[in-house]
Amino acid sequence: MAVDMKYCYKCGSAVPKGATFCSECGASLNLEEEKRAEYTATSTSASNNADLGIVPMMMIIYGVLAVIGSIFIISLGMAFDQMLQMLRESGMSEADIRNVESIFGVFAITNKISATGAGLVLAISGIFAVIGGMKADKRTGWKGTVLITFIAALIPAFAIPFMPLLPLVLIAIGLIVAYWIYSSKDKFLS
Repeated sequence: MAVDMKYCYKCGSAVPKGATFCSECGASLNLEEEKRAEYTATSTSASNNADLGIVPMMMIIYGVLAVIGSIFIISLGMAFDQMLQMLRESGMSEADIRNVESIFGVFAITNKISATGAGLVLAISGIFAVIGGMKADKRTGWKGTVLITFIAALIPAFAIPFMPLLPLVLIAIGLIVAYWIYSSKDKFLS
């Protein structure tokens, strides 16, 4: 036998049909009942079977690609030393190699720091995106999912000094996804 349940309009917690207050947040369930978006359902309600579409999977894919990309970016930044070694092995004179080092020396140090910084920022954003995507896929804890997605979206701001365009694009997309999850909060189970 299915028990009729209703859900708190404020926090979304399941409460028995005759309850006057939410046991989770304390909201009154009797005021202006016709104006609130309450959901009366059985355990097999349509709202429990709601789908968030492709967004959770796209968040997970972004997260995995971000971690892989961060490894590539860090490796690329570290390749300057190998380039100098290849020049030495190619038979270039030591005077020419010193000229290359003096011209690109500061760039080499900056490039390593920039690549490492941008790579780490991208990896952290990717990890948060994977966690947010998994939570969105399970449709549990919409507040936590929005927060994790928001953090994943804003973390690339720390990479703006290293590479200005890509982080701005990632921030914009991430904020759109966070807003989409927020606007889909009624599809979450909790």
